[in-house]
Amino acid sequence: VRVQDGQQGQIDVTLVFDRDMPARIEQQMLLDGKLTDVNCTGATCTIELQASSLSDGFHHVELPEDTAAADGTKLYVDFRSTFFVDRKNGTIAMPSIHSQAGLICSDGTLICHNAVGASWLRMQNVGHDWSDWRPYEDVSDWSIISGVPVLAQYHAEGSGSYVVGDCLLMQDGVAERCYSSWHKDMFLKGSLNSWGESNDKANMVMQLVDHFTWGITVKVDTVIEAKLCPYEDNWEKAYGLHPDRKLVYGMPSYDPRDLTFAASYENPWLSGTEASRLWMRKRGLWSENQGLANGATWVGNLMLYPECSFDNASKWANSTVNSTQTTSTCCLLFNDLLLNYTLTPDTSLCSPSPISSDGFNPKAESPRGSTSAIPDGLATESGAGCRKRLAWFSLLGFSLWFNGGL
Repeated sequence: VRVQDGQQGQIDVTLVFDRDMPARIEQQMLLDGKLTDVNCTGATCTIELQASSLSDGFHHVELPEDTAAADGTKLYVDFRSTFFVDRKNGTIAMPSIHSQAGLICSDGTLICHNAVGASWLRMQNVGHDWSDWRPYEDVSDWSIISGVPVLAQYHAEGSGSYVVGDCLLMQDGVAERCYSSWHKDMFLKGSLNSWGESNDKANMVMQLVDHFTWGITVKVDTVIEAKLCPYEDNWEKAYGLHPDRKLVYGMPSYDPRDLTFAASYENPWLSGTEASRLWMRKRGLWSENQGLANGATWVGNLMLYPECSFDNASKWANSTVNSTQTTSTCCLLFNDLLLNYTLTPDTSLCSPSPISSDGFNPKAESPRGSTSAIPDGLATESGAGCRKRLAWFSLLGFSLWFNGGL
């Protein structure tokens, strides 16, 4: 819910059911634990609120399982959903923004957070250990290393998938911004360089070309098998392709829609990096140059094809094409936070892009503040591989998207 500073007047929170509801739901809907009335037109219901009554942070909407639709059918379980208010456009409100100019402040001695709604946080100088989880605070004492990115990870409303980074390069007392990244280094290891054993490192070392984005130009004259590795001298971590596997997500057996739900045993959904790429491609959401990697221990190799495209993979699968027939110079880009990669003939994308200085003020400080006790299991949560996940649930009355965290 977008609320501007000083905004007055009415804010509408809309709920969409899968069937018509009574014109008014009374004495059942809870907003932040308090009863509130809801007006409905067909399957759409609206909670009318005053902007001034909404504080920044998470707000909860709840309905008991005996809530009935207009036709008398009821929810199977209690329903609870959330909406979020943030007048400062912070990290929790804008989870797709992962570079935060000004995260490092006070000449590199403090971290200034902007994550309204977070309960916990931890920090890391990239390539070093994560700090322990601590209650959220506006400002954290911290010592940066010049040229080394700082990451901050936030835990909010059951999810630890909120990550932002900042980087300062200190030269002669002057601070300049540098790129943020999840890993300190990145290397392309594959058939083109004897899987990292070649003495020629030019076609192996990737460089940061944008925040969390590594790039390298590659000559492709046949199918190249490769993996992306953050370590030059070992295979402790490597990114590649996750094999396809069947996912059969049925409705609960007590739901009559279970008999006709599309994800059936005969026609299952497929999981895996290539299956995900094809799903996005068929719906026009990705181009022929975009793919998805995975960091599981059992991943297979990335496949880099001549023509710098993944659409004609079958053409090259059993090909004996040699360099006299097709040779391309491709730019390979890899986002080490979101794990997507791009193979494109536009080699200019492998040149570093300008670093935005919007919001950059390394001497800035913020007021201090904090909250309370670590929830069960959070203190032992692993830092590696924390990624945003999306899941879909359908109760009788609601279809709800929500963010989950590892």
